[in-house]
Amino acid sequence: MLFRSIATAGGLVYLVLPGDRLAAFSAADGAEVWRYTEGDRVTGGPAVAGGGVYFTDNGGWLCALDALTGDGPALEDE
Repeated sequence: MLFRSIATAGGLVYLVLPGDRLAAFSAADGAEVWRYTEGDRVTGGPAVAGGGVYFTDNGGWLCALDALTGDGPALEDE
């Protein structure tokens, strides 16, 4: 598998895959945990902090997903 960018945290490995999609895999066994397929292409990142995984898309937006589940957004409205 080819990938463009990588980050690791909490037993997961986050990769930007061909097709510019973000996915999380188990560091223990390599099983895919989740894949982000909505929205625009992933162009930057990933970065992991505070329970979220962050990346930019081709629209120039900073996006955030829950790092464990891939659900979004990771940040609650204030």
